[in-house]
Amino acid sequence: MGVYLHVPFCARACPYCDFDFEVVRRPDDSGYVSALAREFEERAEPLGRVRVDTIYVGGGTPSTLRGATFSKMFAELRARAGAYEPREVTVEANPEHVTREWLLALRAAGATRVSLGVQSFSRQGLVTLGRAHHATKAREAMETIHALGLDASVDLIVGWPGQTPAALAADIETIRDAGVAHVSVYALTVEPGTPWEGLVARGARAPVDEDAQADLLERCERSLESAGFRHYEIASYAKPAKQAQHNRKYWRWRDFLGFGPSAASAVATQGGGLERRVNARGFAEWARSTGDQRAILDRLDPETAGREGLWLGLRLLEPLDTSELEARFERPSGWARRRLARQFELGNVLSPSAERVVVAPGRWLWHDVIAHDVLKGT
Repeated sequence: MGVYLHVPFCARACPYCDFDFEVVRRPDDSGYVSALAREFEERAEPLGRVRVDTIYVGGGTPSTLRGATFSKMFAELRARAGAYEPREVTVEANPEHVTREWLLALRAAGATRVSLGVQSFSRQGLVTLGRAHHATKAREAMETIHALGLDASVDLIVGWPGQTPAALAADIETIRDAGVAHVSVYALTVEPGTPWEGLVARGARAPVDEDAQADLLERCERSLESAGFRHYEIASYAKPAKQAQHNRKYWRWRDFLGFGPSAASAVATQGGGLERRVNARGFAEWARSTGDQRAILDRLDPETAGREGLWLGLRLLEPLDTSELEARFERPSGWARRRLARQFELGNVLSPSAERVVVAPGRWLWHDVIAHDVLKGT
């Protein structure tokens, strides 16, 4: 089973972000670890039944924590897990926080992978996106991660106002030259309630041009594939054997447990359903809550869980075994193909064999349309 740990601290707020975080000068490392240990203890029963084989530390900005804090976090988890055998441990970081000393502490704690929030190497892009680092620091961070034997995954944001094909090409060239093995490419979206929404409303930022954004996303795919990356999930590209193993659990309906404010868990229930648990948002509220007060529980019936499983499964750009999906969610044979009938007609989804379906080449840009069709209740 995979375990997700949410770190809710950031040094500054990015205008496009709607994740659960609070801006602090000095994160309360010890208070966070103590609250995390209490949640581990409260949920010792599910933890004690599982073998933890992947860990993902996200946020917020985990790199605001001291390097030594990760050893304490993982030790608390190890003490309560049925078995602790992580083969992939990812920690998110911002380039401006990455130092050799911090990475050495991370490696000593058992981390194998750093997910670096670069977003852009362009000065214009970094200013537009409200990022704190400079391109030089991002390059240095990638080099140091690589030199210490850790895998680096780099996040890029595509479609910010003023981004040109030349700027995107320069970003990808920088990533290629740094020897990065995994890239996540996210289309900029204006989420409700974020500062960016207000900036657009006031005319201080241009609205997202979706056609221009789609062109850039296609350019990005061509460039990364020509550089030896495989486009294996809508937003993910990897060199051989470097796919994100933790994230694959989400897309192939494996159980996972989440700890920390706003963290989600999903565990299969008897009969093909799903129980989802989502913790309270906000560090203070999560830290002072106990037991069921800490989370919202949502039980999905097999039909609803199956639709969600189909939607998630089609995020991977590789054939989906519909018989495996139907067995997992206890759906009748042929259920998945019937749910996708309209998408077959539109040419968005293909069937390379009787029991496999896959998003058609180039149609990954249509995934929101496919998802709407799959998830609707009729």
